[in-house]
Amino acid sequence: MKSINTSLYRTISLLILAVSVSAVQSAVKLPRLISDGMILQRDTPLQLWGWASPKESVTIKFMDETYRTKADKKGDWRIVLPAQTAGGPYTININEITIKDILIGDVWLCSGQSNMELPIRRTLDLYAGEVKEASNSHIRQFRVPMRYNFQKEESDLQGGEWKSVTPSNILDFSAVAYFFAKDLYDKYKVPVGIINTGIGGSPAEAWISTAGLKNYPHYLQAARICADPAYIDSIRELESEKNSEWHTSLSLKDIGINRWNKDNTDISDWSSISLPGYWADKGVGQINGSLWLRKEFDAPASMADKTGILRLGCIVGADSAFVNGTFVGTISYQYPPRIYTIPAGVLREGKNNIAVRVISNAGRGGFVEEKPYKIIAGNTEIDLAGDWKYRIGAEMPPAGSQTFFQYKPMGLYNGMIAPLTNYRIKGFVWYQGEANTNRAEEYKTLLPDLINDWRSKWDNPQLPFIYAQLPNFMKARKQPSESGWAELREAQRQTLTVPHTGMAVTIDAGEWNDIHPLNKKTVGHRLALEAQRVAYSEDIVSSGPVYEGMTVEGNSIVLTFSSVGSGLYTNLDLQGFAIAGEDRKYAWANAVVLSGNKVKVWSNQIQNPVSVRYAWADNPEGANLRNKEGLPASPFTAAQPNIISRTGEFNGDLKKTVIVPDTIMTDNKAGIHDGFDYELWYDKGNVSMTLKEGGTFECSWNNINNVLFRTGKKFDCTKTQGKFDCTKTHDEIGDISLNYGCDYQPIGNSYLCVYGWSVDPLVEFYIVEAWGSWRPPGSLSKGTVEIDGGTYDIYETTRVEQPSINGDTTFQQYWSVRTDKKTSGTVSISEHFKAWEKMGLNLEKIYEVALCVEGYQSSGTANVYRHTLTVGDTTIGTGPENNEKLSVSPPDTARDFAE
Repeated sequence: MKSINTSLYRTISLLILAVSVSAVQSAVKLPRLISDGMILQRDTPLQLWGWASPKESVTIKFMDETYRTKADKKGDWRIVLPAQTAGGPYTININEITIKDILIGDVWLCSGQSNMELPIRRTLDLYAGEVKEASNSHIRQFRVPMRYNFQKEESDLQGGEWKSVTPSNILDFSAVAYFFAKDLYDKYKVPVGIINTGIGGSPAEAWISTAGLKNYPHYLQAARICADPAYIDSIRELESEKNSEWHTSLSLKDIGINRWNKDNTDISDWSSISLPGYWADKGVGQINGSLWLRKEFDAPASMADKTGILRLGCIVGADSAFVNGTFVGTISYQYPPRIYTIPAGVLREGKNNIAVRVISNAGRGGFVEEKPYKIIAGNTEIDLAGDWKYRIGAEMPPAGSQTFFQYKPMGLYNGMIAPLTNYRIKGFVWYQGEANTNRAEEYKTLLPDLINDWRSKWDNPQLPFIYAQLPNFMKARKQPSESGWAELREAQRQTLTVPHTGMAVTIDAGEWNDIHPLNKKTVGHRLALEAQRVAYSEDIVSSGPVYEGMTVEGNSIVLTFSSVGSGLYTNLDLQGFAIAGEDRKYAWANAVVLSGNKVKVWSNQIQNPVSVRYAWADNPEGANLRNKEGLPASPFTAAQPNIISRTGEFNGDLKKTVIVPDTIMTDNKAGIHDGFDYELWYDKGNVSMTLKEGGTFECSWNNINNVLFRTGKKFDCTKTQGKFDCTKTHDEIGDISLNYGCDYQPIGNSYLCVYGWSVDPLVEFYIVEAWGSWRPPGSLSKGTVEIDGGTYDIYETTRVEQPSINGDTTFQQYWSVRTDKKTSGTVSISEHFKAWEKMGLNLEKIYEVALCVEGYQSSGTANVYRHTLTVGDTTIGTGPENNEKLSVSPPDTARDFAE
């Protein structure tokens, strides 16, 4: 009997377990977006999806209707419900799950980098009163958590929830997205949902899918490297270890810790400094490490014992702040505003003091000018600008670099955008570009490719794409000049040729000293105006004047504009125009409005103008062309047909005439010229290399992806079975040095360097003397060295299955990058070899040493007018003075040179 009972008990237990397992397996799972409080897109079929057990039945009940479907053999299910008009709140039941408080309205995917991500809490200086009582259940945000993936497109998000506008929730809303949504809600009175995916510092390529990057093999290769989790883990572990070592060493060396933050610190022997400002500009020097700053101030009785606020503007570096010895706050990086609460009882009548410890790891720490530096308590404010005291806590070498894998190509798309593509939306809002300003030419295709990529993923080629043009930033320049930010704005302007796009001009809404300007309401409003035109088919003036065309009339240029609304605003002195003749030199120009949509531009300095620019600067201060509706014109560059290329550079037929050279090349070629090995290589675009005597050359490049120009020497090497075998190490060859002079004019990503290879191990090395906008990608910092009177940052990078002198393979790269740009002088190459080896970067047999100009997605010119190469007792090339030919005869072969 006992045996039967036991058997029966086991049978019942197994049945219960089986039923339980079946129930668990059959439970429907929904994506994070489909959750309480969601806003669904109106006037389009509603798509719901999720996961369940294979062939599991799924029942949806919505608005008194029942819909059924089944999961496929993988467990995926999807159902499309009829389109609905705006309204709610509603409830949807999906099997055992109930989703509550659903609204139907318009949903906008808002993405980009930090100026899209920037939350309302960072803008309270402007909007505290406006958001204090904010409450609107019909405006909601879903904040997508940061996630990247290089192996696959993810099917769901890692977190997130829908939140409506309340005084507490709104602080975490994207400021731009909120003001955009508020404008639309105020006009149309329908719910507005924001899906916020902004990630600070992210470049455009991080947001594009594998398919969208098909025309960018260098980005696909970078993503393939990052697809190896072991690679990412190794980089993180190494960088974390180096960072920890740096900060540990700093803490041990800093003689001010637990001393100089105290209330009664004696600062009678400390040095004085006037703040705000940067240490390097104030006589302190390029300090890496920690700097302590103190200031004494008198407080009236009205401030004593009250809770106060310490405002320390913006500090370049990490800071920790103390008031009368009491710690009040810390921030670990530059950008957030320093707003620290001083507890009640800390402030006192009479003498008070502030101590701030600043950690700088890049040599240019400081307090950013024209930011608030003050103490506030009650109705009293004390200005903290002026004289401070300082003392160095500890000096350190520069800290190692950090790899931000979220910035690598396609990672953010896979982790944050791919999981959203089933969710129906009204359109996209995009605020990005700062991270691509050094690749503006590429952005002319990259942004349109992103737009088309996203539209294809949502299977809607007409989805509106509304974006913000970059604002004004950095100090204004007195004379017309080149500008990476202006080039990026031009790429954004040209993207308006993509159908169903709109651009908000923001060159009057930025701050010269802050890459994160507070005025997000203006940006949101202008984005909403463009959305009304593009997405809602409103016949309105949604932007400022848009450049349409130009004609040259005598010594002036007449410009024609569209989007002038009720006319160009005339009651002002137009500023921001510059014109140039065929010499490529721009001069500030006079400008007047001729009629409703025409502007005449001229300069007495330019007799035969061929080109015009407007607001062409990082910070186009004073540029004021606008329509009567008050909307500003976009910056632009324009020229007579066939005068200016797509990059904004003059075409080759206008370049200065040069003496007929020994050799002119415009195609890929390598060989020997006047005793020097030379090479020109590029993959697309327009290039020219003029070989002159003794290793000197002139070169130009435009519309390229990659290009290199170099002259130098290959050493005694033979190639066997596809690999080079060289005979001598650098120690055996003798001291190697190079003296050069170069008129170097890059625009964008380029560098002037000594370049070469060694074998056994295979290493490509660079000694970078000057650059446009660039640093070694994916690099590991190894420290710094002092050579030839300059400071060089040392880096190591790994190239995986890339072209080399031994074919496609994996190899190391060593870099010395001069911190101050230099375009003439002597490079003691052997000293760099020795410095690298002390850091564990070993070189063996030398294959080649050359003077090189390289460019990546950029344009520019370079004239190497002096080039002498010395190896041991042998020197070849043009001399250091007057470009005379040296008397030493160049060797006839590489073997002669090496020996």
